[in-house]
Amino acid sequence: MQHPNEEIELHMANCIDYLAAVVNAQNTADYGQLHAKMLNALNARMDLIYDKIETSPESDQLAAEAVTMLVEQPLSGRIYTRHLPMDYKENSNGITIQGEDFQGKPASIVFLSNNAVQKIKDLTGQGWEKPRCHHDD
Repeated sequence: MQHPNEEIELHMANCIDYLAAVVNAQNTADYGQLHAKMLNALNARMDLIYDKIETSPESDQLAAEAVTMLVEQPLSGRIYTRHLPMDYKENSNGITIQGEDFQGKPASIVFLSNNAVQKIKDLTGQGWEKPRCHHDD
């Protein structure tokens, strides 16, 4: 294959045209739904492929210097892709995203997993040993 990107683009164009005809996509919302279904199918297929070829155990941590975000416009259903430079770290405690604010100062957002929230509750004495309601049973 001399021009792999051109080959991929050609096959994708043919696939999109075919699937759009199958689902009778006629407007932005129809194409947005098709786009989302294609991404889900692609991700599921790639997961199967990765599972077959990976020989080392998967790490319990994931890190990257950039992320790709998919944003669905609620009114039209169109899906937009944005590539954002930021530090991304994920483990069993949750996700941390670090970047810069509008003034160029460091900024972080943390999304805690249920596991991390439970650990915090246990450490602060609000776990299963301390009931939320104060009634005698």
